[in-house]
Amino acid sequence: MSATAVATDVATELGEWGSTLTWAGLPERIRADVRLTWLDTLGSLYLGRDHPEVRQLAEALGGSGDSPTVLGPRLGARDACLVNGLALGVDLLDGGNVASGGHVAGYIMPAVIAEAAARNDTLESALVGFLTGYEIACRIGSSQRLRPSLHPSGTWNVIGAAVAVARMRGAGPAELARTIALAANLTLTTSWDATVHGATVRDVYHGMPSHLGTLAADLALAGFTGGPRSVEVTFGELSSIAPFDREAATRGLGERWLLDETYTKIHPTCRSFHAALDAALLAFAELPPDIDLDGVEVTIGTEPFAFQQNIAVHSESDLAARESLPVSAALALVTGRLTPQQYRDGDYRAERVLGLAERLTVVCEPRATERSRPGWVRVQGSGLDVHRTVDIPAGNPGNLLPAAVVVDKFRGLAAPLLGDELETTVAELLTGPVDAPCLDVLKVDRWKA
Repeated sequence: MSATAVATDVATELGEWGSTLTWAGLPERIRADVRLTWLDTLGSLYLGRDHPEVRQLAEALGGSGDSPTVLGPRLGARDACLVNGLALGVDLLDGGNVASGGHVAGYIMPAVIAEAAARNDTLESALVGFLTGYEIACRIGSSQRLRPSLHPSGTWNVIGAAVAVARMRGAGPAELARTIALAANLTLTTSWDATVHGATVRDVYHGMPSHLGTLAADLALAGFTGGPRSVEVTFGELSSIAPFDREAATRGLGERWLLDETYTKIHPTCRSFHAALDAALLAFAELPPDIDLDGVEVTIGTEPFAFQQNIAVHSESDLAARESLPVSAALALVTGRLTPQQYRDGDYRAERVLGLAERLTVVCEPRATERSRPGWVRVQGSGLDVHRTVDIPAGNPGNLLPAAVVVDKFRGLAAPLLGDELETTVAELLTGPVDAPCLDVLKVDRWKA
């Protein structure tokens, strides 16, 4: 096979830029933000290790290998990516990126962990590879208009994982460009319909970008190539409803960081209706403790995307409930909280929750600005009229969580796994030396079944 690279113009420019990134050359705030993003993403990975789906997948894959899984067993690199990717996304608590319209960090991190294990690499190498993949993936994601019926998992984000692995292997401009072009041909055809109905293939979607990205990096290293316009064709003709915007993909390289558009999740549900859930919890705080919700009228407003995709009542699985605005909002109004364990335990199946979910009314609330993603809740009856509105969900750009709150979220998710090493891990990830072995910082020795 010829090793001649056939890369698109955008792949060439992104590859040239990505190959120049160094830890020392990054702005101080970007170094701090990428560390905090890592911390938040790892919290979701550590939480997901106990989910039944993760154990089932690891058992089904069996085998042996050198790459660690957060569950404990070591598998081949791509299988480990799949297990860790599933663990990271199964509770829907990992963050994403507003500009690109989907999760990013959780799609890349499993590939970085597997490569760090293979190379015994440093935290610095892992962070630089991760950031390079993150920025390039976000630029591609933000430069196309994904078909509304496609779920973003396993689409443009495959390129991020592939770039991260290639960069950790020391790929230069041409190699990165070839990897981008090749990875653009190895994306999934995913389904929002399957997701909102609780089909757990959605959780597998979450593990596939690192799995496919690692494969793409391996294939590029072996000399395989993509087509002459792979990025433009895949993300401008096949998965997109509009031509690929090359200018947007390359604008402000090194000056405009899409990491700034990262959002952090505080609810273990689909992000599209988080403002409505914020409002529901605010409304709950004003309701009398003994209120009979059967005797009141509940109306919920939500932004257009959620109104199109998430207003049906679904409770077939914990994923179905996480993707259902009525069920999740009812759970918030009945219990005053939304935790991963509530969904795992099936609290959403309670008669009071499903009864309210079936009775409440959902209406569409237009977005007033590009950043807004509005939601509101109104409870009327029995002498009450409680109305709470949220324009930008907590954790989103424009309403960011303080770093201390993100750290506390990590503590809550990671404490069962890390135990007395919790605070050491926080310090090492946020401020520790980057020349430390990556797997030591992640406390991989604690990753036991």
